[in-house]
Amino acid sequence: MKRFLLIPLVLSVLSYTLATDRDICEISVENQDGWNLVGLPVYVSDDNYQSVFPGSIENTLFSFSDGTYTSEDELILGEGYWLRFSEDQSDTLIGECIDGFTVSLLEGWNLISVVSHPVSVDDIIDTDGIIVDGTVFGFSGGYYEPVVLEPGKGYWVRCYNDGEIIIPETTVTDIDGNVYETVEVGEQVWMKENLKVTHYNDGSEIPTGYSNSEWADLDETETGAYAVHDDNESNADTYGYLYNWYAVDDSRGVCPEDWHIPTDEEYTALSDYLGGESVAGGKMKECTPGSCPDSDYWPPPNTGATNESGFTGLPGGFRNTNNGYYGNMGIYGYFWSSTENYNYSAWNRLLNYNYSDIVRYYYNKRNGFSVRCIRD
Repeated sequence: MKRFLLIPLVLSVLSYTLATDRDICEISVENQDGWNLVGLPVYVSDDNYQSVFPGSIENTLFSFSDGTYTSEDELILGEGYWLRFSEDQSDTLIGECIDGFTVSLLEGWNLISVVSHPVSVDDIIDTDGIIVDGTVFGFSGGYYEPVVLEPGKGYWVRCYNDGEIIIPETTVTDIDGNVYETVEVGEQVWMKENLKVTHYNDGSEIPTGYSNSEWADLDETETGAYAVHDDNESNADTYGYLYNWYAVDDSRGVCPEDWHIPTDEEYTALSDYLGGESVAGGKMKECTPGSCPDSDYWPPPNTGATNESGFTGLPGGFRNTNNGYYGNMGIYGYFWSSTENYNYSAWNRLLNYNYSDIVRYYYNKRNGFSVRCIRD
């Protein structure tokens, strides 16, 4: 395995995403006596390697490029390095969390590090298929093939040709500061929680607080609006808010930056990836891990529920188009797409407690439904 040390490092371009200015990560990194592959998993004000790894031996940080080792003093986000320690060492790295990398790699071997959270090798987004199978390696006294890439560590990866990979985010934050967990399903990355934002992305408020009759009349002005089921704010904590389609379609945007409302085609791609409409619903519905189809949110029988996609669909119910009343929370989940059907309707997806399928249908734009966002 030592042959890898003779392969040039060709990490060329890196862009990264800070979670927010307020998100601080504390990451414990274990290194052993001798040589280790390390990386920088947080944004710090002092990136000198002995500030980040104070127990390391002076003058032993090396990058690798064009077949030559170069002594370094500073750590660069996303790159990997050799660093030597005189004894087993545990360091706590404190800095602003980094939630995602986009890395441009060149043909051949590359040395990388990851973000502020562990990343499964299988979760690396390699849309162009540039990574050679079985060529991701870590080092711990010898080379090994990792299942999970750990923050603070460095890793070799070999590529067929030039291209980009994405070290995926696990959370995304909306303009209100709400943080959502995310999940990769096939080549898509989805929120695994319902949207609960109250402002458009330009900072203006999304209208709310309408009576039943006022809600039913919003189509006259095509006014975007949201509501909380039964006008009980505690329901938003679990099920998010219910948005009419005019809010969904507003050019100011309701999804976080670099995310959008899924199109009808993107929902179809999701269900196709999960085996088709007849079974995809069950694979998208929330259930208790280890006890599916049991659920704290869906009633029995919660037919077909496995949540193997990780989508974690919830039965948020709806606000009715005609008279503004609320219904079906706890038994149905309705999710808007961004795709219009007719002047008065748009495409939607429905999850049902008593069926394993996902239903594609169109509904009047005045309805209040749940919203999931998908990454651009």
